Amino acid sequence: MNSNNTTLLKQWFLILCAVLITGTNVSAQVADTTITEKKGFFRKGAFSFSGSLDTYYSYNFNKPGPLENGGTTGVGRIFDLEHNRIAFGMLRTMVAYETEKTEIVGELAFGPAAELANFGNTGTSILIKQAYIKHSLGKKFSFKVGQFGTHIGYELVDANANFNYSLSYLFGNGPFYHTGLLLNYAFSDKVQVMAGIVNGWDNISDNNKGKSFVGQLALSPSDDFELYLNWIGGNEDGSEITGDSTKSYKQMVDLTSTYSVTEKFNIGVNAAFGTYKFDNNNFSAWGGAALYLNYNFTDLFAIGTRVEYFDDDRGVQYLGAKYTGLTLTGIFTLANGAVLIKPEIRHDRSNKNIYSAEISGPKTNGEVKFKKYQTTAGIAVIGVF
Repeated sequence: MNSNNTTLLKQWFLILCAVLITGTNVSAQVADTTITEKKGFFRKGAFSFSGSLDTYYSYNFNKPGPLENGGTTGVGRIFDLEHNRIAFGMLRTMVAYETEKTEIVGELAFGPAAELANFGNTGTSILIKQAYIKHSLGKKFSFKVGQFGTHIGYELVDANANFNYSLSYLFGNGPFYHTGLLLNYAFSDKVQVMAGIVNGWDNISDNNKGKSFVGQLALSPSDDFELYLNWIGGNEDGSEITGDSTKSYKQMVDLTSTYSVTEKFNIGVNAAFGTYKFDNNNFSAWGGAALYLNYNFTDLFAIGTRVEYFDDDRGVQYLGAKYTGLTLTGIFTLANGAVLIKPEIRHDRSNKNIYSAEISGPKTNGEVKFKKYQTTAGIAVIGVF
């Protein structure tokens, strides 16, 4: 671990200790994380403390070299990059204070996954996963301000919140988080709308005068069916700092839906399409879709699959190819949900030679080659508190 990471870990540890010291009545629970109640003239509410920790082992049958030598599980895999190693994913802790109308959240995260998901932040800010204030103005209208996870997409950074451990191409496409202001209005329990202004994609600060706008239409026709239509768009290129006055417009439309066919069988869908107009003339696009099928055999074991397709052949984002993926994941739930064990096998294919593979032998000298496919198998252990 380098000195920068050591310093960040110490700072994170001191912040966590401060939280624990100030919250003397801490009693962490899986189902109910309420730890103390504060009463006063201005407020009456409860503190809560929760979090998760994940670690994993992954084996790539292409047998790439070590991560530091350019051998990874391949382009498109975001966090579980290590091959043939036991690796740490992320430790996150969240402290929240809630009243009848107000929610104040501070969530810290540390580890390789936290750094990748929070790459727009620097210094000690990289530890901040979420830090926001949410307040209700009446029964229908509320606002949220600060840094918060994105509303776009089916999956989350938190390993315990997703069925599959490895993350989809759509998730890797981003965004991961935003800094800004959101306004939410509930027409009813079944229809809600959200609109806001943010510092672009994964930015705690901004590099230009332009902002991005976001929106969401949330529909819940029944307890078994939910649908979200999401959008983000804005100019996020030209920088006053560098003197670059390039004009661009980047936007994405995202559809997310879940449907419980029965109490045991669930279907999820995610589809997205983005466009990027830059230099006032050039225009390009990317997009993809994923289907999720999950079945809970018992409270202790469930199995699910994800089938996905992603097209960034023009390299608008960073992948520069077309991809398909098939992932099969099992979940063993232990200790009333405090421990999750996820064995997983995944096969990816691309239209280009993009997956790294180390070719051993006297004629190759251990040279790293690339293939159009890769298969990985692994297991993750996740603790939830």
